[in-house]
Amino acid sequence: MKDPEQSLPAKAAAEIAAATATLISEHDVVGTATEVIGRCVRVTAASSAGVLLADPETGGLDFLAATSHQAEHLELLQVLQDDGPASEVIRTGRALTFSQSELLDRWPPLGRGVRAAGLQAVHASPMTWQGTTVGALNLFFADEPSTVEMAPVARAFADLGTLAIVLGREAGEIDVLTRVRDALTERVVIELAKGVIAHAEGIEVAEAFDRLVARAASQGQPLTQAAQAVVDAAERSADKRGES
Repeated sequence: MKDPEQSLPAKAAAEIAAATATLISEHDVVGTATEVIGRCVRVTAASSAGVLLADPETGGLDFLAATSHQAEHLELLQVLQDDGPASEVIRTGRALTFSQSELLDRWPPLGRGVRAAGLQAVHASPMTWQGTTVGALNLFFADEPSTVEMAPVARAFADLGTLAIVLGREAGEIDVLTRVRDALTERVVIELAKGVIAHAEGIEVAEAFDRLVARAASQGQPLTQAAQAVVDAAERSADKRGES
């Protein structure tokens, strides 16, 4: 729900300022990207959001981050098809919005997933660095969005997501590709940690991710660092069991 007491530009300015503060502090790519798109969801009144990157080796899609398990599922449908709004945006470099009916016509598996989730539209915004589109920010809406006021805000958050990937590197295509590879490696560690928590605590993977995010926040750690600690602890426990 939109806050009637605060205009979209004012809300966007506050959330962008907070996200920028994260970028200039110690951070990991996946955790920061998750925070950035979470702030974008709050500003634009989207239901959820996700980020897909163009794989530097294959040119296909790879999942980086999402604000919910539902959004992750919809992003992975695009990865499995190697096509969807994100691919379209990466190819064209332009922000695009697709209604549920358009999604059903062009990408039936994704369209059915969107319909099952009770969503009406997807807005995809390119993540571009010096002329190279490295990925796409996807916003999922329960109601048809007003793209005139929403699209520029989404693009600003997509740019912040791009900065989260390339920050600290010299400008240049090779460095950007290296950062994309690093970001995708971080995602692997987080997925492992989600599995460890889900198994250890007997909970769903979606809840495991929420607990991992909460653990990182409570300990003041980047998300990837907290995830690595979970994985390392599980490996030490397994080693001890093997020795006994």
